[in-house]
Amino acid sequence: MISKLKAVPFRLDAASHTDLPRVLGQTEAALHPGPPGWLQASFGFFDIHTRQKWTLLRPLLGGLPRRGLRLLDAGCGTGRWALELAARRPQWKVTGIDQDQHSIAEAQVRARRLGFDNVSFEAADFLDYVPPERVDVLLSIASAHYLARAGKSQQLFSRFADWLAPGGTLLLYGPREPEAIPTMDWLPPLTNDWGFARLQLLELCRGHGLETALPGAYGLFPVIGRAATMAKQLAIATDRTPLLRALAYPAVRALGSVGLVGPRVDEPSSAWLLVARRSGA
Repeated sequence: MISKLKAVPFRLDAASHTDLPRVLGQTEAALHPGPPGWLQASFGFFDIHTRQKWTLLRPLLGGLPRRGLRLLDAGCGTGRWALELAARRPQWKVTGIDQDQHSIAEAQVRARRLGFDNVSFEAADFLDYVPPERVDVLLSIASAHYLARAGKSQQLFSRFADWLAPGGTLLLYGPREPEAIPTMDWLPPLTNDWGFARLQLLELCRGHGLETALPGAYGLFPVIGRAATMAKQLAIATDRTPLLRALAYPAVRALGSVGLVGPRVDEPSSAWLLVARRSGA
């Protein structure tokens, strides 16, 4: 079983050679008849926060082996990521877990309506979940910080290590500590009042057999820089007024894709992207 990323530089341009869609949500468009479905099939989800996360993870997910891979989406919500990946990678075995039973029930309905047999969903708490077999890729998108904020980061990363097969890859997107976020004072603040510090994440990885000092895509990256953070703030400022949201959307889209990855680890940003490998391979 090949269970690690190809050793390619972390890039977000066309040179990443990924055939995953540029926008998330095209697969689920089939569930929405008429104009809403047509729009989603062409443009995916319009939410800038979702689009930024997918843009960052897409090259890495696209660099994974196309066959025989087991992926766990921890904190899957209604299954957006899991369903898209299951559709694009029919030879993968995709599992989604979330503690919210209503979200899991919705994800299960969507999977049935789409007719997928390579994806499953389970309502489970991270600290209680035991997968039937270890996975090759663990995806944690804006989900790990809830337990870490509650003082359970050690238990959480212990579970991550237990879930991953030797040589398996952790892809974690999480908020950064508030003092490092380059927000604009004249716009509404972001909602994250807690986040991971760089040394905290690196120590958690070292303490649980997760390697980051590897060539290629592995490491800890500051993501969502100044312009991309401003886009998030603009989206929050205009979210409750449909006309303002429509007028601001071109600026939100333009700013939202600028400076997504910082050139240095100390670069101000809103979030971290952690790419780590389970030792033992």
